Amino acid sequence: MQRSLLRQTSLVDSGLFLKNRKYLIGGNNIQRRFNQTSSSNNNEFISDLKKRGIYNDATSGFDNLMQEMNSGSELAKSIGIYAGFDPTASGLHVGNLLVLQTLKRFQLAFNPKNVHIYCLVGGATGRIGDPSGRKTERPLLDESTINNNIEGLKREMNSFFSSKNNVTVVNNADWLGEMKMIDLLRNVGKYFQIANMLRLDSVKSRVENADADNGGMTFTEFSYSLFQSYDFFHLLNSNNVRLQIGGSDQWGNITSGLEFIKKKQTAMPESCQSVCSGMTIPLLTTADGVKFGKSMGNAVWLNPEMTSVFDFYQYFLRVQDADVEKLLKMLTFVSLEDIDQILQEHNQQPEKRIAQQRLAEELTTQIHGKEQLEKVQKCTNLLFGASSEEAIEILKTLSKKDITSLMKDSVGGQVPKEDLLSKPIIDIALALKLGPSKSELGKLIKSGGFYINYKRQIDPKYVMTEADLVAGNGSIAVLRLGKKNYHLIEAI
Repeated sequence: MQRSLLRQTSLVDSGLFLKNRKYLIGGNNIQRRFNQTSSSNNNEFISDLKKRGIYNDATSGFDNLMQEMNSGSELAKSIGIYAGFDPTASGLHVGNLLVLQTLKRFQLAFNPKNVHIYCLVGGATGRIGDPSGRKTERPLLDESTINNNIEGLKREMNSFFSSKNNVTVVNNADWLGEMKMIDLLRNVGKYFQIANMLRLDSVKSRVENADADNGGMTFTEFSYSLFQSYDFFHLLNSNNVRLQIGGSDQWGNITSGLEFIKKKQTAMPESCQSVCSGMTIPLLTTADGVKFGKSMGNAVWLNPEMTSVFDFYQYFLRVQDADVEKLLKMLTFVSLEDIDQILQEHNQQPEKRIAQQRLAEELTTQIHGKEQLEKVQKCTNLLFGASSEEAIEILKTLSKKDITSLMKDSVGGQVPKEDLLSKPIIDIALALKLGPSKSELGKLIKSGGFYINYKRQIDPKYVMTEADLVAGNGSIAVLRLGKKNYHLIEAI
């Protein structure tokens, strides 16, 4: 796809991904093992991004910048690569993950002395609202919410990169927050032509579709590209950041920043001018074209407090066959050769969901760690196939938080421990309203449709013992009525 302003890169789509490099999942880390880079690997890296569907487009200068980063010798000053994330929520979601994974691919692919990754939290731009991809203006958040969101994003970004030697999290409020309006207009605004800004997709669509219900675009949103452009300029001058990565909806903002930098550098000696570039990646969508993100109501969060580890694992275990290949290629570090093999095995027995299992394992390990993966796999086995003996052993390992997260939709309640260990189970079940009547509950129990910790109990007069309180450090039992109706009982 040709761009009128900036040319598309032309790179060779051939060769294996970085012959001297291997990526290994180990615990919560992705570990790098490779020899020093050589210039022949440059095209292979981009070829891999393209084959994975990660590379969407790039501006002029990208080829040269890649060659400079891939220099066999150590650069006098590392080249910075950045992506921005506005604090519109207190955590990152899977839609953000693709951008983070792309930054990590650059981190792992090049000499760490030559490349430095910057994750920008939009403490200032988040107070304005990016109009990209929006039909209406974003609601303005209050200061307390924004500050809380900033801290949440910082924590998650810092924990995402296992190696932090060449990774820095920055906040654009540190430089934009102190800028005076007159300085913004004189030092930034004068370099932007209104006609060019009106041609930006994020502006044009809103202005052309304005009606009584949608008033178009406010000046606040209209000015957003100025702030993002200044971010790039500031990071270039302060940290030699010369490559910006963003979603395909950020193309206009990225090219605006590059034009701004070009105009600012015109007055400088040529020896002081820097080659800068931008690269966009596709927006992560399902096979139905639905975008992953909180605005679409389908966000899967990386923070286990927002999406439990079990739900995170289960989400990827349940993705459609039409999506699994794309997600394996775009979100994991599994080699393309291994992915092809996985898909071949999957297609032979699709009912086993081999590809989805590998996808869920890779992402859960990377985001939450190997220990958490093993725990959610046990939980999955607990719900979908464990014997009563296996179930009891699994339940013993689960904390109250684990079991309530696993069975968040279950009905149940707290019962005084004295009552729980002295009254017949039918009376306990009736008190918790697990059945319409005592007679109906009695019939269910006697017919074999009642389970305590996955073990069938057919005696309505059975009285529970301490041994039945297996989960939550000896305080919780799991009841099941029929095949799918789970109930948690906590002794208090």
